[in-house]
Amino acid sequence: MVALPQHPGSDTKQTEDFLEGFSRQIFIQNEFIDRPLDISYTIDELERRNDSLFSGKIYLKNVGIAGHSFGGYTMLAIAGATPDFEALEQDCNLDIGDLNTALLLQCRALKLEQKEYDFKDDRVKAVFVVNPVNSGIFSTKSLAKIDIPVFIGAGSYDPATPFIFEQVTSYPRLKVPRKYLQLQEGQAHVDFSQLDAGITDMLETTIDLTLPSPQLLDGYTHSMMLSFFEVYIRNNGQYKSFLTSIYAQYLSQGQNFKTHLITEDSSDELNQSIDDFYQR
Repeated sequence: MVALPQHPGSDTKQTEDFLEGFSRQIFIQNEFIDRPLDISYTIDELERRNDSLFSGKIYLKNVGIAGHSFGGYTMLAIAGATPDFEALEQDCNLDIGDLNTALLLQCRALKLEQKEYDFKDDRVKAVFVVNPVNSGIFSTKSLAKIDIPVFIGAGSYDPATPFIFEQVTSYPRLKVPRKYLQLQEGQAHVDFSQLDAGITDMLETTIDLTLPSPQLLDGYTHSMMLSFFEVYIRNNGQYKSFLTSIYAQYLSQGQNFKTHLITEDSSDELNQSIDDFYQR
């Protein structure tokens, strides 16, 4: 079963209200708190209605969750990461906002009451996030609290949550051994063709930027998501071979835009590459 909760205050309705002048905020800042609570509430409701609607067939002690962008923050919070306001304030005081646009969203959390927040839901056993907003609000000690398998997806063209500042920064902070980092070449946070039928052509014409097909990127994501949840939610070990860099290479055969997968086995090499990048 798949449940898709709505998040009033940071959903498409809120965005529309902002664009049409009915709201001064593109999202309500309390969503840093409300979004994780929405997930736990959804699981609570499914438990309450399990017998009457589903004849008790849904097992809700072994839940897998997935989220994109702000939803990535939400799922990492549910997995056990806690907001670190001290670390976030340090990042927000640095002059790197022009480079990491994701901080523009995260720094708004400083307006919340700065106390200990713990959104961890022990019913959640695996988390899959794509382009998560997280590196400022979740410090090293925050992400180290996660003790369940984590899959992070990222895009090389992503202007909203830049790969090098967000996902690459966060991945080494995870201490759980069952962690994965997927990079999709050409993925740009959103499918521009869904926003406007002609925007892809406009981008390719005006800035000489070629984008991969949405179907290719969806295939990369869905292949990994299916394998991840089969292994860590359904305990189906037959899918472990698909959570490898070799399988990512197989998926990329003959494609101009490829996908790459980093696992715990290659984390040391990634850490060295990160160090080399920042020492330039």
